[in-house]
Amino acid sequence: EAAWTWVDGLIEAWEQSGDRPENYSAGSDGPLAAAMMMDRDGRAWWEGS
Repeated sequence: EAAWTWVDGLIEAWEQSGDRPENYSAGSDGPLAAAMMMDRDGRAWWEGS
């Protein structure tokens, strides 16, 4: 029950923020915003194979 109370609070805050996940094509490198987030800090995603 305590776990659901915690999760419900997260869901409510997310709904009130208006933020939504960015869509991107399957098999792509993900949304441009993810690369830009890493660039801001001088980092890059690991290019594994």
